[in-house]
Amino acid sequence: MIDNWMGTTEASERLGVTSRSLRSFIDGGQLTAFRFGRVIRLRESDLEEFLERSRLGPGLADTE
Repeated sequence: MIDNWMGTTEASERLGVTSRSLRSFIDGGQLTAFRFGRVIRLRESDLEEFLERSRLGPGLADTE
């Protein structure tokens, strides 16, 4: 299976977060990314897995 790749701008837009937040997820090991020279790329499947791991269950959104 060949995966679709995206840059950090596209990935942050798909997640609805800032580029800084996306890089924080990557630096924290929560989201897998790849560096090709000076370019960072993410696989669409890794982004989907990150979203599933981030899903909140019932009653868990009221943490504030």
